[in-house]
Amino acid sequence: MASPHDFGLFESIVADAIYMPPETPLLAAARIRGNLTVNGLGMLLNQARPAFNAWFGTMPEITPELLQAIKATF
Repeated sequence: MASPHDFGLFESIVADAIYMPPETPLLAAARIRGNLTVNGLGMLLNQARPAFNAWFGTMPEITPELLQAIKATF
C-alpha cells in the first residue's frame, strides 16, 4: 500500500488561491502536517500592481509595510 511519503505529500508546498480567510481549512491541515503553505494574497497584490500602474503611472512595490497594512484589515 502506498503511503503519503511515496507521493512527496509531506515535502509539498500547499497553495490556496483565496486570501480571505488568510488560512483556509486546507492550509491549516497542511501546516499541521508540516507543509509550507501559501495563500492567495501574494497573487492578488502582484495582479494589482499592473492595474495600479495603468491607472496612476507608477508601479507600486510590495513592501513589508504594505503587507502589514493589508493584513491589519483582515
